[in-house]
Amino acid sequence: MRVGFPGGPRLEWYDRNPQIVWTIYHGIGIAPHTSTQRASYTVPIGKKACLEFISLFINRTTAPTTSGQVRSMATYTPSGGSIGWALIAAFNSATVDFTDKANVGHAGALQAGDNLSIYTADASTGGTCEYRENIKVTEFDA
Repeated sequence: MRVGFPGGPRLEWYDRNPQIVWTIYHGIGIAPHTSTQRASYTVPIGKKACLEFISLFINRTTAPTTSGQVRSMATYTPSGGSIGWALIAAFNSATVDFTDKANVGHAGALQAGDNLSIYTADASTGGTCEYRENIKVTEFDA
């Protein structure tokens, strides 16, 4: 009598050739700009990924002439679909050293073709900001 799964047990995700992948953007002294993609990660064919965390941080480093919305955004787009969700850190302040941040941890599994992207934007006139944005996933064999 055979006990177990037909064909044998399947390894847990963390035992299927795991590889840590970091997607990082760090910009200092960034002047006002329209929405700009800073980094992107797409799960490769034949892989899945465990989204471990996304971290967004913005700091006003020099005062603008006119304050506008400053934004850091991470988006998730499933394979072949439109944006599924977005994580946003944003403020509208001319105060130097004003900050905002947003974080999410252990958000789930990503399938082949799923995409995570990081964007920044600053609608102010003058002034600069610092952006620190990170995505960490662990890829593994599907």
